[in-house]
Amino acid sequence: MTALFRPSVENITTTDFSFAEYHLTLSALGFEQRCTSFACDVEFTSKKNIALGFDHGKDCSYEDNISKFKARDYSIIEDIPDNAFDEVIEKLFKKSLNACKSTDYFRIAVDVSCFNRFRLASIISAIFDIARVHGISVHADFHYTIAAFSPPNCTYTPNRIVGPIHPKFAGWATGLCTATAAVVGLGYEQDQALGVVEHLQAAPVWAFLPQSPLSEYEEAVKSANDLLLEELPVDQLLYYGVTDPKQIVTSLESVSRGLERSHNVVFIPLGPKVFVLCCLIVAAMRGGLSVWRVSQGDSISPGPRASSGIRSCLRLRLETQRDFSV
Repeated sequence: MTALFRPSVENITTTDFSFAEYHLTLSALGFEQRCTSFACDVEFTSKKNIALGFDHGKDCSYEDNISKFKARDYSIIEDIPDNAFDEVIEKLFKKSLNACKSTDYFRIAVDVSCFNRFRLASIISAIFDIARVHGISVHADFHYTIAAFSPPNCTYTPNRIVGPIHPKFAGWATGLCTATAAVVGLGYEQDQALGVVEHLQAAPVWAFLPQSPLSEYEEAVKSANDLLLEELPVDQLLYYGVTDPKQIVTSLESVSRGLERSHNVVFIPLGPKVFVLCCLIVAAMRGGLSVWRVSQGDSISPGPRASSGIRSCLRLRLETQRDFSV
């Protein structure tokens, strides 16, 4: 297994995508209007563009999204169940790596806006494996489109799925600690975060509250989590900017570094997908941290989820310590 220099992260803009020639670009094909926001509105060059579909949720903007992806030279892979997604990603990466010279970066762009949490975990795990297992440096650019605000359902619905986001992020494999600390990204589903904290019996709890350019989100998140926020010490509530993913990574790493000496640390990334992305990157960087997903299952109704036009973009570089000069 190849060793890595410390991975680096930086904020980028949509303009930066136009200067990188990617070996592979990935987007999710689903029912949300914003599925095609990256493909339609951002300039980039890529050897292969892939839109990865689900085996459910083919209403709202689904057919229109297919047409838009095809018009922009995307290959479409439909009807992928989650339990087959790892295999699909492995095959796609293998084909793209064959076109990547050993002295070059493997360059990939991922629109994280509409992938579910399991699939994001699969992609991040595979990206880190390219560097650690295959010994190829990676340049990965991530794009997130903030959805236009839509009012949340304020009715409490019990969590139906609670557990590790992906087997590669189950954590605790080498941990000797018995206490559990939770690092929670707050979303606007009513008391969802409180439910999983009680399930884990976690203490301490650190909460990250998103600050979006769309001010309606912050008030909705606070309202949905008022019971948890009332119990939380003031110094264990951190605000983060949705459009500043580099700072999210820095803050998550700082909090987890302090907790992991004496606790099993569980990231619970509710809320925006960019926060999920940052949790996965930090967990992959540090190892031993667990990332959980929480879902209310079939009780969630699909909606069009249009793009707000506001974007958050992050560049991840994984440099191998292999000497390619000889």
